[in-house]
Amino acid sequence: MTTQRITFTILLLWSITQSFDVHAAKLLGGDVTTANPTTSFSFDLLAQKGFDSVSEIFYVAAAADTPGADDNVDKFSIAGVPSGGTAFTAAAPATATVNGVAGAANPLYGQGISFLGMANNTPAVVKLGEPTNVYWITSALGASTQTILKTTDVKDATPNTTAQVEHVTGVGNNTVVAAVSPNGGAFGATSSGIAVLLKNAAGTALEQVAAVNENDTVKAVPIDLTTATGVLAIANDVVVGPTVDMYWDVPLQRLYVALQVTGAGADGDGARSIMVGHFEANKLIFNKIAADAAFEAGLGTQVVGAKRNGPGDGVDVQAHKVRVLHSSQGPSYLIVLGHAGGENQQTTVNCLALVDKSKDPDFATTWRTDTTHGTLASKIDETTSYFVNTIMGKPKVFSGKTFTTAATEGTLLNTAVAADALRVNVGGGLIPNLGNIQDVQVYKDTVFVHAAKDATEEAGIFYSQALFDQSGVIKGWTAWQRVIHPKNGDVGLHAFAYAPILGNFFTIGGVTATDYDIVNLTQWGSSDNDDLLGGTAADASVGLISQLNSEFSDNGGIFGLFDFPNGTATSAFVTTDGSKTAMMVATGYKKVVMALTMSNTGATYVPFTGDFSNDKKTYTGGSITAGELDGTDTVMISLSGGSLDALEAITCAEIVVENDGGDDDGTYFVVGGTKGLAVLRQATNFYSWPDTGLTSFFQNIDGELNTFVELGNYTNVRKLWGDGANLYVMTDKQLDRIPVNTLDETITATPIATLATLGLSDDDSFSDCAISGKCGVIGTNKGLFRVANGSDITGTPTWTKFNFPGTDDRTIKQIYVISPTALKEAFATTGSGGQLYVLESSLGLEQSHIHIFDVANVAAGNIDNATFELVSNVFVQDISDTSVTSPYFSAGYSWNHFTTDGAFLTSAEPAKNGVAAKFTRVPLLVQGGSIFNKSGEKPIDFGVSNAGIIRGMIRNSSLGSWMVYGDFGVRVHE
Repeated sequence: MTTQRITFTILLLWSITQSFDVHAAKLLGGDVTTANPTTSFSFDLLAQKGFDSVSEIFYVAAAADTPGADDNVDKFSIAGVPSGGTAFTAAAPATATVNGVAGAANPLYGQGISFLGMANNTPAVVKLGEPTNVYWITSALGASTQTILKTTDVKDATPNTTAQVEHVTGVGNNTVVAAVSPNGGAFGATSSGIAVLLKNAAGTALEQVAAVNENDTVKAVPIDLTTATGVLAIANDVVVGPTVDMYWDVPLQRLYVALQVTGAGADGDGARSIMVGHFEANKLIFNKIAADAAFEAGLGTQVVGAKRNGPGDGVDVQAHKVRVLHSSQGPSYLIVLGHAGGENQQTTVNCLALVDKSKDPDFATTWRTDTTHGTLASKIDETTSYFVNTIMGKPKVFSGKTFTTAATEGTLLNTAVAADALRVNVGGGLIPNLGNIQDVQVYKDTVFVHAAKDATEEAGIFYSQALFDQSGVIKGWTAWQRVIHPKNGDVGLHAFAYAPILGNFFTIGGVTATDYDIVNLTQWGSSDNDDLLGGTAADASVGLISQLNSEFSDNGGIFGLFDFPNGTATSAFVTTDGSKTAMMVATGYKKVVMALTMSNTGATYVPFTGDFSNDKKTYTGGSITAGELDGTDTVMISLSGGSLDALEAITCAEIVVENDGGDDDGTYFVVGGTKGLAVLRQATNFYSWPDTGLTSFFQNIDGELNTFVELGNYTNVRKLWGDGANLYVMTDKQLDRIPVNTLDETITATPIATLATLGLSDDDSFSDCAISGKCGVIGTNKGLFRVANGSDITGTPTWTKFNFPGTDDRTIKQIYVISPTALKEAFATTGSGGQLYVLESSLGLEQSHIHIFDVANVAAGNIDNATFELVSNVFVQDISDTSVTSPYFSAGYSWNHFTTDGAFLTSAEPAKNGVAAKFTRVPLLVQGGSIFNKSGEKPIDFGVSNAGIIRGMIRNSSLGSWMVYGDFGVRVHE
């Protein structure tokens, strides 16, 4: 490590520890130095970013030459900031070491940038006005001397000087690749290519090398449009479009190039949109992403390639972005924005399995040059797990799980097949009601996209999480869900980067659609004055976070926090344009707070932000006064007293709907606590809002008096669950089913699971449950139980115990549901089925285990052994080479809570022995078959130093913000 890098590392660590501010959604400082800045920079930024994923440094660049008024502006033409910082460091000082010449004038000082990429974790750029040159800043951010390598007049594939360097990315420590247009032409025309630029032996220059195999001419490797030697064309020559994206994948050591390609129109003609390349010495060799025969005839059935079935128009296959996802279960997948044929090619993200031979001992010395490594895998190929010897006579240790067989004739995933479409279509397919996707990023099991605003949906960042089958192969994806909503929803965002250490997002935005001068960084805290959930710019006390903390400032804080997205159950909320809404509910000691989180203006989705106190209604008698909710601006209701007093600590809430078509259809809001169960209902027709659904500002909730009424004779209510027809009530001793249509007067409760029916003793207890369609699971202090084969939880179910391999009967603390939709109750009734993460924990043994279950869609079938299967994770093989199934991962702690969105995994441990509760990001390197490394954990500073217990974390579906709650109240990440 160089002295400069050591110095910078020390400064970076110091800045993270000294400048970290737990108030979220922070505007990052740039060249603007006013006392109360509203922008980060005085000039517009390029609508691209660079991100160093190792040190988590976010880079930006000027979109045009800076004004040049003084050094404090011009040196920021390129700038970077670490994920723990508060202000950018200038990366373009007036002087630098340029191609080995110290103290030279910096050619990037005050200059606009046309393209910003990354090479070996530092910026590689193309300067405005110099379209044929590449500049690589090789020194670390903040280094005392800036070092720049420059290459001049990059050659196309002819070789003549390129008309334009279109895209730049790094390959290893010393190499940069550049997509180049032909001399005098646009990218895609003949002689377009991929140039290879190499740092010379002295490290003083960046030089283009002869990259074409068996050719010593210094020129780019051609984007070959022919069938004779090309990797894009099928049967006849193709035409390539004017834009390109490139991605170098370090684990696979493969370069992926995404193109828009049109094939010829004869029967059997076709095209591929992805080239996959590898290096042999300095030669760049491209291979077909899949063989010609792998693509079946017919448009639109495959993602990155297609062939004509009969003569007609040329086959159109588009790839706008390409990335590689390395899943937590081991196998790798190609993530592509675009597809073959049809519309919506910039609004659809797809996933295809990749061959990975890097962990196969038979390819230990050849996988880097193997021509099928990194290409598309066969859909019928099962994964292969590999193990390595550590100590003779001891079990072999798991080293990886991969696909090994390349796609051949008829073996590619085909989106015309329903099961294949579930695997392929990230987010379930077309991103809903949004404009074109601007960028795609992946981390672990999650795909993030930045989508533009259109007529019905505000822009933002959205995510979809992979769902796995029993073998650890992706079987489907969750629906797109919001992660970030920009403060200015009409304008949206221009670029983003995900920083996994704390799950933060960098974003570039502006006040108008043409402004690119605001850079924000999400953080954990109270979000004071952030105009989102942290209050207005002038008053933090009116924000949702402050309001909830004030409402639950004593008596144990918040016991439960629940998000009810638009579309909850079947008709709980109005779903028509102009009246859509969504709601969060917080519960505590003898109190419930309801807060609307989303509304509609015309056809446009608008989340509630800023002021939640305006026209807030507070009721202390357990009832809502008739006529007070006039439907104008009420977004928060606080209810206490009356029957709520009898419930004491209110721990759970649910919304259930009666929609059988009768005159008494309606929606019920039910809460449960340590001393009982209560429903909010009207005095005469007994439901709390009509079957038309709750609308904006609670305007149809109080046609008559609404009051909480106790139901039954319950104690220690631990979970409420609705499925559209029934309310399920779980206490510490049993699980009851209550038909929704009996909530209007006297309930009819049927016990469907008791300690006795599960074979447990009176001293045992229930802890959690999850229910979907016929399927149900129950967590207890003696393990996990599920509805038995052939049984149905909506009837008279029988139960069977799931025996975890290699573990005793330990307490199930939590069942965390991942549903294919935004609704938890759909995890066994929709699409490919969902996922359950089960937290098993032992306080006495100081151990916790996370198990992942593959749950099938049983909407049209019966429950059997394949309905509920443990996702196979294997740490070791015994000496007889028999695989031993293990948990997803194990930790030497007694956790009480676990959360994941596939990218950000958190755990919580209650206070003990005088040490405050811990809120921790699980080690980044944890995956199925890996050893839990305590040193890889990261404490999350969420603005509370003395928490006694963290009860949970939930995402606000309207804004996408994570919210963590407990005896301290609530804190937010935005």
